[in-house]
Amino acid sequence: MYSVGAHKNYLSLSLIVMISFFLFFFLFQIKNPTIPTYFTNRALCHLKLKKWSQAVSDCRRAIELDTNLVKAHFFLGQALLEQESYDEALTSLKRGMNESNFT
Repeated sequence: MYSVGAHKNYLSLSLIVMISFFLFFFLFQIKNPTIPTYFTNRALCHLKLKKWSQAVSDCRRAIELDTNLVKAHFFLGQALLEQESYDEALTSLKRGMNESNFT
């Protein structure tokens, strides 16, 4: 049976999560553009907001700073899949797997 209270709690939680992402996204300015983790963290926010091209841009910047960053390759692969750039996505995901030593 459908519970109105549970639905309200879900909406409240969803709203809190979305507000958190927006605050992080808009208020988070990268003060030190030489730290790749800042770019991958912001890329994750872009992914959650379905802003694929911004996620791609941040992932590529993180990879420029650290070519071995597994998270950047994985997030880049996800964003490229959403943009239907399948060959490039597969390359990025494979690179992430290789960097993680996952076989």
